[in-house]
Amino acid sequence: MTTLSNMPEISSRAMATTRDWMWTSFSRSPPMPTYLLAMFVTDYESLETIYKLDGDRSVKLRFWGRPDQLPHLKESMAVAGDLLNYLVKYVRQPFTLPKIDLITSPIQLHFEAMENWGLILFREIRLYHNKETDSEDDSFTLIQIMAHELAHQFFGNLVTSNWWIDIWFNECMSLLFEMESTDYANAKRHVSLCSRTPQIHSIRHEIRRGANRTADGYLTSGDGRRS
Repeated sequence: MTTLSNMPEISSRAMATTRDWMWTSFSRSPPMPTYLLAMFVTDYESLETIYKLDGDRSVKLRFWGRPDQLPHLKESMAVAGDLLNYLVKYVRQPFTLPKIDLITSPIQLHFEAMENWGLILFREIRLYHNKETDSEDDSFTLIQIMAHELAHQFFGNLVTSNWWIDIWFNECMSLLFEMESTDYANAKRHVSLCSRTPQIHSIRHEIRRGANRTADGYLTSGDGRRS
């Protein structure tokens, strides 16, 4: 069994009072909202890659799933590092954690994914892609959701709203950058977005218009001043 959390494991030892149980310690996380805290105990296997980001930083990316899912994680592995690096360069902020684990849920979720900082959870069909049975639209959706959750690593995780009434702003920014980075990833893969372009431009316009209204009248700093 493997234990995962937001930060890398630093030690694991047998518990003296309980047979077959282990005590695992992790590196201290940066300050973050409590809803982003995550932990998994799993018998899944993983594929791993070290991706060099802009600015001479590297991040370990691990993709977890059942043994039969591992061959179908290559699509995610091929785009995750590029998407993250695109965001790093776009927002001009480093990704500060040493790793990201991306794991599928063993149960059916009522949402597509959850952006836990450094430990992202996906529905099974949103992390792996079977080229023999899945369509190009399925591949597009996989990249789109991956882009959204990676955008949250900056908007919502690194930068967090003061309170829940502004949490929608995290989603707006992540949706905007989801589209920007999905465009980038699919252009790099030479995938046509013609059928989706009008919808994408319409959503992008509404997000920017809403963000401008928010910046004009609603966003405040922690001491109540306009930001």
